[in-house]
Amino acid sequence: MRTLTAALLGLALVASAGAQVPLSHEVSCPAGGEVALDRWPAPRWSPGGDPRVQVVYLVPSDRTEHPLYQQSLDRSIRHLQQWMSEQMPAGETFALAEPAVLTLRSPRPEAWFREHDAHNGYATFYDNAIDESLRLMGEPPGINPERAWLIYVDADATCGQCGGCGFGYATGGGFAVVSANDLRGFLSGPWMRGCEGDVVTFGFRPCRFVGGIGHELGHALGLPHPPGCDDGAPTCDRETIMYTGFYGYPAADLTDGEQATLGTHPFLTPQSFPGPLEDCDAFVPLDAAHLLEPHDGRPLGPGGWLVWGDDEVHAHTVEVATDPAFTTVVTAVTTGDEWHRFEDPAAAATYFWRVRRTGAAAWSEVRSFTVTPPPVAAEGGPRGPLQVERVRPNPARREAAVRFSLATASEVALAVYDALGRRVEARPARPYAAGGHAVGLDVAAWRPGVYVVRLEAAGTVLSERVTVAR
Repeated sequence: MRTLTAALLGLALVASAGAQVPLSHEVSCPAGGEVALDRWPAPRWSPGGDPRVQVVYLVPSDRTEHPLYQQSLDRSIRHLQQWMSEQMPAGETFALAEPAVLTLRSPRPEAWFREHDAHNGYATFYDNAIDESLRLMGEPPGINPERAWLIYVDADATCGQCGGCGFGYATGGGFAVVSANDLRGFLSGPWMRGCEGDVVTFGFRPCRFVGGIGHELGHALGLPHPPGCDDGAPTCDRETIMYTGFYGYPAADLTDGEQATLGTHPFLTPQSFPGPLEDCDAFVPLDAAHLLEPHDGRPLGPGGWLVWGDDEVHAHTVEVATDPAFTTVVTAVTTGDEWHRFEDPAAAATYFWRVRRTGAAAWSEVRSFTVTPPPVAAEGGPRGPLQVERVRPNPARREAAVRFSLATASEVALAVYDALGRRVEARPARPYAAGGHAVGLDVAAWRPGVYVVRLEAAGTVLSERVTVAR
C-alpha cells in the first residue's frame, strides 16, 4: 500500500459554540485557514428532538450513481460512529438518519457546482452543494437543529474553492461538503486538484478518507481546529482528528477539549457496539482496477483524463477502442499512474475503454465516453477568447512571467492561490488589447511550493501552475 510522506491539510469553515459567524459572498481565505460566515444563525435546540447525522451522496446529471461509492459511505460513517464512541469517556456518539446515506440525483451538471455564482469565491462549491441538496430534499434554507448534513458531491471544485469544508455549532446542526476526491479515495483512485489538467496521486489509504469524514463532521458539530495549529504553534496537537490526525485514522484521537465539547452536544448519546472496529482499508477490496471516470457515454471531461482506482501499486495497461469488442484499438499504453490523458485527433466519436493490471489476464469492466473536438481557430489566431501559455521560468525563484493571448480586446483579472486554496495575490481586471501579453509575478517572498495562477477574461477562466523553489 502506498503511503503519504507529506500531509496537506484541507481548510474548513468553522464556528465556535453559540457564535454567530458571518458568511460573506466575497470570501477570501485568511492565513489562519478559517473563513468567517454569517449565512445562517445558530439554531435553537429544543429538548425532546431527534438529532441525527445524514450523509448525502449528491450525483450531478452528467455523473452516474456508483454503487461502490454508496457502499463506502455507508460503511465509513458507521465505522466513524463506533470510533467516536470508543474515544468518548462515556461511549457517546452520534445517531444516524435512516437511511444513513441518502442518494440525490441533481438535474445540474457537474460543472454547475463550481461555476454557478462563482463570485462567491472560496465558498462557491460549498454553497452550491448545500443549496442544491436542501432544494432536492425539500428542506428550507438554513441550519436544521436536528440534522448535521454531510454532503458528498460527485463533482470537483476548481482553483480557489474549498472542496472540503465544514461549518456548524456546538449547540446543534451544521453542514460539511466534500468533493469527488474523497469518493475516488475510497476506491484508491487518484487525487485531482482543482486546476484544469492537474491530476496527481498521493496514494492515500482508504482509511484516510474515513478520517476525513470525521474531520469535516467535527466541524459540522462545531469543533474548530485545535488551539495554535493554524498559527503553527509548537503546542499544536497534530494527532487529533481535527488537525492532521485524520491522515492516520483510526489512530487519530480527540483532545480533552474536543471530548468536553462533544460531551455536551445534543447530537451525542452513549451507545454500544458489538465487536472491534473493522479494517477500514478493506471496506471495498479491489482485486483489479476499477474504472472511475468517464463512463456511460458521458463526454470526456476537461484535460481528457481517463481515471481508475486500484488498491495496490501496479503498472496498468489502458486500451481505448471505437467498438465495445475492442477490434479497433486506437490507444494501448502502459503506465504506472492511475490515469491517462486521451488525446485523439479523430472527429467526434464514441469510444470504449478498459484497464487491467499489466501481466494480468482479467480486464476491468468496459465503459464508454464521447469526444467532441474543440472548434479549429483561424490560422495565426488564438483558439478561444483567452489562451494562457506556461508560466516561465518554472520553477521560479524571484520572478516569473505569465504569458497569455486575447482574441479580442478584453479586461483580464489575475489571482494566485497556494496549495491550500488561499489567495496570495489578486489583481483587479484591467483592459488589454487583442494579441499577446505578459504579466510579471514577484515570487521572492512566497514560500516554496506549488501555486495556481488563475486568469479570467471574456467569461473564460484558465489556470496554470507555477512552482516556487529556493
